[in-house]
Amino acid sequence: MDVIKNVAISSSVTTWNVNINHYCVGDIITDDSPSDQFLASLPGIEECALVNALECNDCENDVCDISVNCSATDPECNENTPSGTIMVTVSNANVTCGFSGTGVTYILCDSQGQPIGSPGVTEQEQYTFTGLSAGSYTVKVEDAAGCKDECSVNLLDASLPDCSATNDGPLTCIETGAKASVILDGSSTTQGVTYQWTESSSIPIDTVGVYTLMVTAPNGCISTCETTVGLDNTVPVCTADNDGPLCCDKTTVNLIGGADGVASYSWSGPDNFSAVTQNTTTTVAGEYTLTVTAS
Repeated sequence: MDVIKNVAISSSVTTWNVNINHYCVGDIITDDSPSDQFLASLPGIEECALVNALECNDCENDVCDISVNCSATDPECNENTPSGTIMVTVSNANVTCGFSGTGVTYILCDSQGQPIGSPGVTEQEQYTFTGLSAGSYTVKVEDAAGCKDECSVNLLDASLPDCSATNDGPLTCIETGAKASVILDGSSTTQGVTYQWTESSSIPIDTVGVYTLMVTAPNGCISTCETTVGLDNTVPVCTADNDGPLCCDKTTVNLIGGADGVASYSWSGPDNFSAVTQNTTTTVAGEYTLTVTAS
């Protein structure tokens, strides 16, 4: 795409970096035929491109019109990885140009055409904008010749949901059998997600192993996390003693249980004796059994 710009050149401008024979110098119009095209660096108007010389009508009163042919920079906007990144690539850009300086300027605009942040300026024909949220963007490109073009892209939300998986285990000795179970707990701070546990068709579960939670966000992006259900079958150390024996002058003895700090104690003995404290007393001779359960 060629963009035609008509530029009026003041007669006071006497130094043009042009190579033609038909232009105004002061108030004089030369009659030589101009070249078809030339590369112009024109002070004061910040243009540098192939231009066509038109007829100079009046050198004294704001004289020569020329048309500036801007070759399109042909920018391409592409959504890039990682998420929230736009890479812009241009072709046919005038990266350097006499009086106008050097570099290509990239301006990121929102869906309303308003600039976002500061423009990017580089002598490369590629520029990347990062850290963007989902939405519609337009990138306006201007090269050193003043030639402009733009491209647009719609960024999708490709952010991954966060994922957390825990359980209230481990399974323990007291939880063996049909009632053995722990609860798997999954969570995410991302709104609107769905959850799917693998390695198990039912929750709570009663088997040790690694369980995987799959979290799916509304944008279709998926994250996974794991939790391991373990088994604590450590047997507590148990000791039982007494300060007997019973005799005529000692009618009660103390039963003394070991394994301090366990979850529960259970004594059993003759005549349906029972107690649930670590230490207890008895008045009946016989064999007593202490059962301790770990935490």
